[in-house]
Amino acid sequence: ALHILIVPVLLLLAGHLAGSAVGSAIALIWIAHIAIDRALGYGLKLSTGFQDTHLGPIGRKRETFSP
Repeated sequence: ALHILIVPVLLLLAGHLAGSAVGSAIALIWIAHIAIDRALGYGLKLSTGFQDTHLGPIGRKRETFSP
């Protein structure tokens, strides 16, 4: 839930309107964090597993052992 842009954008807007440099800085850092995660392929996690994201699977494929 913390990697959705709605909350940091609202925080940026509120920080700007209130003249709060700290609020704006936190919002910009948060937005940059989300952007970097998405640029590296780490998207929103799905309920099927940590390796499954809305951008596709991440990590190496595990080899299955079949005796």
